Amino acid sequence: MSKEIIFYCSRYPELSEQLMGRICQALQLRREVLISGRNSQEVACARQVICHLLYSFTDLSFMQIGTLIGRSRPAVYYNNSEALKHLQTKDQLFTNYWLKSIRSILKSMDELPQEMFGNKQYIRRK
Repeated sequence: MSKEIIFYCSRYPELSEQLMGRICQALQLRREVLISGRNSQEVACARQVICHLLYSFTDLSFMQIGTLIGRSRPAVYYNNSEALKHLQTKDQLFTNYWLKSIRSILKSMDELPQEMFGNKQYIRRK
Protein backbone atom coordinates (compact mmCIF):
# COMPACT_ATOMS: atom_id res chain seq x y z
CA MET A 1 0.00 0.00 0.00
CA SER A 2 1.49 3.33 -1.02
CA LYS A 3 1.48 6.61 0.84
CA GLU A 4 -1.22 9.12 -0.06
CA ILE A 5 -0.23 12.21 1.87
CA ILE A 6 -3.29 14.17 2.85
CA PHE A 7 -2.14 15.79 6.07
CA TYR A 8 1.13 17.73 6.11
CA CYS A 9 2.11 17.33 9.75
CA SER A 10 5.68 18.52 9.19
CA ARG A 11 4.35 21.98 8.25
CA TYR A 12 1.66 21.95 10.96
CA PRO A 13 3.06 20.10 14.01
CA GLU A 14 -0.16 20.51 16.00
CA LEU A 15 -2.00 18.55 13.30
CA SER A 16 -0.42 15.21 14.27
CA GLU A 17 -1.56 15.72 17.89
CA GLN A 18 -5.07 16.62 16.69
CA LEU A 19 -5.29 13.53 14.46
CA MET A 20 -4.00 11.31 17.26
CA GLY A 21 -6.57 12.78 19.66
CA ARG A 22 -9.41 12.28 17.20
CA ILE A 23 -8.47 8.67 16.54
CA CYS A 24 -8.17 7.93 20.28
CA GLN A 25 -11.55 9.56 20.84
CA ALA A 26 -13.14 7.53 18.02
CA LEU A 27 -11.73 4.31 19.51
CA GLN A 28 -12.72 5.36 23.06
CA LEU A 29 -9.13 4.99 24.17
CA ARG A 30 -7.19 7.34 26.39
CA ARG A 31 -3.85 8.36 24.97
CA GLU A 32 -2.15 7.33 28.23
CA VAL A 33 -3.32 3.75 27.68
CA LEU A 34 -2.06 3.77 24.09
CA ILE A 35 1.38 4.97 25.19
CA SER A 36 1.54 2.62 28.18
CA GLY A 37 3.04 -0.85 28.02
CA ARG A 38 -0.38 -2.52 27.93
CA ASN A 39 -0.73 -4.99 25.11
CA SER A 40 -4.30 -6.22 25.33
CA GLN A 41 -5.76 -7.17 21.99
CA GLU A 42 -7.77 -3.93 21.82
CA VAL A 43 -4.83 -1.65 22.67
CA ALA A 44 -2.46 -3.46 20.28
CA CYS A 45 -5.04 -3.25 17.49
CA ALA A 46 -5.56 0.47 18.16
CA ARG A 47 -1.79 1.04 17.92
CA GLN A 48 -1.71 -0.81 14.60
CA VAL A 49 -4.56 1.30 13.22
CA ILE A 50 -2.96 4.55 14.39
CA CYS A 51 0.48 3.63 13.02
CA HIS A 52 -0.94 2.65 9.66
CA LEU A 53 -3.20 5.69 9.32
CA LEU A 54 -0.49 8.14 10.32
CA TYR A 55 2.07 6.50 8.04
CA SER A 56 -0.30 6.22 5.07
CA PHE A 57 -1.95 9.65 5.16
CA THR A 58 0.63 11.99 6.70
CA ASP A 59 4.15 12.97 5.83
CA LEU A 60 5.44 11.57 9.14
CA SER A 61 8.23 8.98 9.19
CA PHE A 62 8.20 5.83 11.33
CA MET A 63 10.52 7.60 13.78
CA GLN A 64 8.22 10.62 14.09
CA ILE A 65 5.17 8.42 14.61
CA GLY A 66 7.11 6.49 17.24
CA THR A 67 7.85 9.70 19.10
CA LEU A 68 4.17 10.61 18.96
CA ILE A 69 2.97 7.30 20.43
CA GLY A 70 5.91 6.52 22.68
CA ARG A 71 7.32 3.65 20.63
CA SER A 72 10.54 2.95 18.73
CA ARG A 73 10.85 3.13 14.96
CA PRO A 74 11.00 -0.69 14.62
CA ALA A 75 7.84 -1.01 16.76
CA VAL A 76 5.99 1.40 14.47
CA TYR A 77 7.23 -0.48 11.42
CA TYR A 78 6.02 -3.75 12.97
CA ASN A 79 2.60 -2.26 13.83
CA ASN A 80 2.24 -0.94 10.29
CA SER A 81 3.13 -4.38 8.86
CA GLU A 82 0.59 -6.07 11.14
CA ALA A 83 -2.05 -3.55 10.06
CA LEU A 84 -1.45 -4.45 6.42
CA LYS A 85 -1.92 -8.15 7.28
CA HIS A 86 -5.17 -7.38 9.11
CA LEU A 87 -6.45 -5.39 6.14
CA GLN A 88 -5.79 -8.34 3.84
CA THR A 89 -7.44 -10.89 6.13
CA LYS A 90 -10.32 -8.56 7.03
CA ASP A 91 -9.84 -9.08 10.78
CA GLN A 92 -13.12 -8.06 12.46
CA LEU A 93 -11.69 -6.05 15.37
CA PHE A 94 -9.18 -4.29 13.13
CA THR A 95 -11.83 -3.50 10.50
CA ASN A 96 -14.13 -2.05 13.17
CA TYR A 97 -11.35 0.17 14.56
CA TRP A 98 -10.24 1.13 11.06
CA LEU A 99 -13.73 2.29 10.03
CA LYS A 100 -14.22 4.29 13.24
CA SER A 101 -10.84 5.97 12.74
CA ILE A 102 -11.43 6.78 9.07
CA ARG A 103 -14.79 8.37 9.89
CA SER A 104 -13.12 10.50 12.53
CA ILE A 105 -10.37 11.59 10.14
CA LEU A 106 -12.89 12.48 7.43
CA LYS A 107 -14.81 14.57 9.92
CA SER A 108 -11.62 16.35 10.97
CA MET A 109 -10.93 17.22 7.31
CA ASP A 110 -14.12 19.27 7.27
CA GLU A 111 -12.97 21.27 10.28
CA LEU A 112 -9.38 22.03 9.22
CA PRO A 113 -8.21 25.02 7.17
CA GLN A 114 -7.81 24.24 3.46
CA GLU A 115 -4.12 25.28 3.45
CA MET A 116 -3.28 22.25 5.62
CA PHE A 117 -3.94 20.05 2.59
CA GLY A 118 -1.29 21.49 0.32
CA ASN A 119 -2.22 21.91 -3.35
CA LYS A 120 -4.71 19.05 -3.40
CA GLN A 121 -8.42 19.75 -3.46
CA TYR A 122 -10.72 17.54 -1.44
CA ILE A 123 -14.47 17.52 -1.50
CA ARG A 124 -15.78 18.71 1.80
CA ARG A 125 -19.08 17.48 3.15
CA LYS A 126 -21.65 20.13 3.98
